[in-house]
Amino acid sequence: MKSAIWLCLALAPALAASARATTDEYAAIDAHALQTPAAETESVERLAAYLTRPAKTDREKARIIFRWIAQNIDYDVESFLTQQKGPVTPDSVLRQRKSVCAGYANLFEALSRAAGLEVATIPGFARGFGFRAGSLTGDTNHDWNAVKLDGRWHLLDSTWGTGHMDEQKRYVREFDNYFFLTPPDQFIYRHLPKQSKWQLLPRPLTADEFSNLVYLRTAFSTCNLTLLSHSNAVIKAADNIIVTLGAPADVALSAKLDRNGAVVSDATFCQREGEAFAVHVAWPAPGIYNLRIFARRMDKNSLKSKAAADYRVEATGGVAISFPKQYGAFDELNVQLLEPLTARLRAGAVVRFRLRVPGADKAAVVINDEWTMLARDGDTFSGEMTVPAGPVDVFTHPANSQEESFSALVSYTAE
Repeated sequence: MKSAIWLCLALAPALAASARATTDEYAAIDAHALQTPAAETESVERLAAYLTRPAKTDREKARIIFRWIAQNIDYDVESFLTQQKGPVTPDSVLRQRKSVCAGYANLFEALSRAAGLEVATIPGFARGFGFRAGSLTGDTNHDWNAVKLDGRWHLLDSTWGTGHMDEQKRYVREFDNYFFLTPPDQFIYRHLPKQSKWQLLPRPLTADEFSNLVYLRTAFSTCNLTLLSHSNAVIKAADNIIVTLGAPADVALSAKLDRNGAVVSDATFCQREGEAFAVHVAWPAPGIYNLRIFARRMDKNSLKSKAAADYRVEATGGVAISFPKQYGAFDELNVQLLEPLTARLRAGAVVRFRLRVPGADKAAVVINDEWTMLARDGDTFSGEMTVPAGPVDVFTHPANSQEESFSALVSYTAE
């Protein structure tokens, strides 16, 4: 059982690029969908005929319908929160331009059938708003679609392709290309169909296996991450863990630990360690914690980190530790902090500082505006010194920089 799940985990990121097209590849037909005149939306049949006019393949037909829905149908937050029945039939959703998942799936099916596509609406359980890693599979709570293209079934979720609800229960419209023709071995991490055949996997997972899968989110695949440890949703540990993931050189990770919705301060520390990205986590007391790992690409177009994976941590103990504060240059320079890894230093003690900074020619510890240069050995910088009470900061200088300025990496407090 475990080997099959692990294989699924290992292959998912690798399949993303080969199995699905990017938004750019659909630019022309997406533009047609976004420019649909209001007069063409008077009925399902008329809209389907207009949308699919430029489509040359069934795939393009499915895409243009998916894109129009994502642009024009709002999520009915009120009906979702109050459990009141809102518009869900294709005609009512088209008329009122809002619905919950059933309405999205019904409208996609109706438009697709009108366009001559073979399509199905799939009920099942989905890990959506409010879900916590490690929760047991509940009743059917979501609907999505499968569409047959070139003789093969493909999965899509037009509800989640449209946007999401934030933690304040507000609807955020944000087109997500990831949920159009998502590979089955990625789709399964958040969708468990009522009928196992709609998993479209060589060996369908049981409900128990699904419940035990780590809760992987969109950014896990879009940032091409891989799990190198902790493939289950629940982690049982004493007082600390290190979760390791594979991540491309242009991807940085961060993490947040919370308990009952309250964030535990200074409880996580993320850094590259060799070929892996390590997420260090520690907590102060026994209890149940939620760990969320975020990912972002380090370029000017991807400044915002997005959720990549969630875990439930069942802690049997605790430890009085907090991690150092990291600054932006830490990720940008692929720094690895070797010691110390605790933010609180003992005033008057001799402390050893050691870190790796690829491409740097200098590193220094700054205490009370006094700079102490660390000894360099290749890309490793180290040194020992007595630390007085107060803030302690570590800076570095890139070797290829023409400027004299240093960049802050981490900070500590001696007390």
